[in-house]
Amino acid sequence: DFRTYYFFFDTTQPPFDNPLVRQAFAHVLDRDAIIANIIKRQGIAAYSYLMPGFPAANSEAFKETYPYDVEKAKQLLAEAGYPNGEGFPKLVLNLRDEPALPQAVAQAYAAAIKDNLGIEVETTNLDRQTFMSALQERPTGIQFGLISYGMDYLDPSNMLGVFKSGGRHVWSNPEFDALFDEAASMTGDDAARTKMFQDAEKILVEDAGNVFAWHVTPGDLIKPYLKGPALEPDANGVAGWHWPYFSSFSDLLSGVYITNDVTNYRPTAPQ
Repeated sequence: DFRTYYFFFDTTQPPFDNPLVRQAFAHVLDRDAIIANIIKRQGIAAYSYLMPGFPAANSEAFKETYPYDVEKAKQLLAEAGYPNGEGFPKLVLNLRDEPALPQAVAQAYAAAIKDNLGIEVETTNLDRQTFMSALQERPTGIQFGLISYGMDYLDPSNMLGVFKSGGRHVWSNPEFDALFDEAASMTGDDAARTKMFQDAEKILVEDAGNVFAWHVTPGDLIKPYLKGPALEPDANGVAGWHWPYFSSFSDLLSGVYITNDVTNYRPTAPQ
């Protein structure tokens, strides 16, 4: 499941209509510390939206776009008219019915914003319906939020389409839309199509309407007596269940079976 968590802003209204403010916030996200201390083996740092391994992914190209840089963040915030956070409104960082791990990441980011920029941030974990209803209001009811998205099909048009104008976010960029539309409808030239999607993602990352935080790396514990084609190493050497896991799209279970080795794991012999 190619899934990315990211923070997003209401770019249509103050204070996040100012790109300097968004850039300042991007520079105080310490991905390395979050991965090391909170996420650990459950994810990798995200510097862009498309996860390594996904078609058109270009993560390394964006690694230095908004690196962790507190002094740069303070400078940008001062240039935006909020030196040391003076005059900046208190924020609420909204989450969409998230479990403990994303909540911990949100709280760590909120603390970093307070400690480094002098801006008060409260985190709140809304139920899914309340969050989505508020997000889709126009003007949006979510000024600052954390959300994730995972692919429905293996193509950049699926993932990047989330940020098209008129979608679930208010961030909008005509150049992004034009590149996306041309790439999404292109056939016959995979290299040119990939380049267009990468150029579109570059706009998405650099405009800082969203701050990409981490890509999820799900892990499974599989009983040693389970066998089948779905559990054999793939072209990348990975032996495990792949997307879409258990769903109406998957024939996973039709090829998985329990071997006689199961008897070796019974605490007592069957009676």
